[in-house]
Amino acid sequence: MLIFKISKDDKTKTRPVGAGFCFVYKERYNGCMTKFYTKKGDDGCVVIGEKKLPKDDMVFDLLGELDYINSFLGLCRAETKNKMEDISKLLKKTQELMFIAQAEIAGVGFGLDGSKSPKITASHTEFLEKEIEKIDGKVPEILHFIIPGATELSARIDVVRAGIRKIERLAVLFSKEKNISPEFLMFINRLSSFLFALARYVNYLSGAVEEKPEYKI
Repeated sequence: MLIFKISKDDKTKTRPVGAGFCFVYKERYNGCMTKFYTKKGDDGCVVIGEKKLPKDDMVFDLLGELDYINSFLGLCRAETKNKMEDISKLLKKTQELMFIAQAEIAGVGFGLDGSKSPKITASHTEFLEKEIEKIDGKVPEILHFIIPGATELSARIDVVRAGIRKIERLAVLFSKEKNISPEFLMFINRLSSFLFALARYVNYLSGAVEEKPEYKI
């Protein structure tokens, strides 16, 4: 759920927007109501405050990919239930970061850059870098590329990593039209590195053998 304080009114209403995420904005409303649909997007547009955008706007490509990745991270985390507690906690924290990223991109897309919505900061990238260093001190040295699939969980994390690379490309493209912060772009770049390290850590904890490509069949 992405939270925006758009108007100066006192009450809060929750409005679903798109697949899997909501915008919460302030408007004059007598009580708090959550609906799974509003029919207001049936014309192919999304309205937030006074801003109306078509659903094929680039911001929704980026938000949709972030939402997809967050959902896939949930699938990864579900596999760690009752095992690999450290991995589970890191996946949960990554999901929290995805919500912050969604909030920032939605704010940029709807012209709410100056709002009090969450934003990616340098501290988030620093968190990823520290976790990468911890993992690097535990797993074997890497001397070659690794074929994904040593374990089911690591393979899923590699899918997420590849998805993050797509998000990075979309973010760079989006930054040519909108003011995406350098901190956001740095974070997304580091996130893919973190996920690569995390997949290797899963293999290490599982005792799985990582295979290198032979470049032949």
